[in-house]
Amino acid sequence: MKKENIKALFVESISDPRLIAQIGRETGVKPAGELFSDSLSDAQGPAPTYLAMMRANTTALTQAVKGQ
Repeated sequence: MKKENIKALFVESISDPRLIAQIGRETGVKPAGELFSDSLSDAQGPAPTYLAMMRANTTALTQAVKGQ
């Protein structure tokens, strides 16, 4: 991770976040949020539709690249 200069980790919305949290602790790279890959959120969540899912993922990725 250090060799590749990785700055952010993401957890998928349908997976257990504990592994990403452990990798973050061991490498010093902070988890940067949740990505929706195989499912949508509920109606009140950030990704209730396919278009909203794409927007939520794009926002999470661009914020991580910018270091936010």
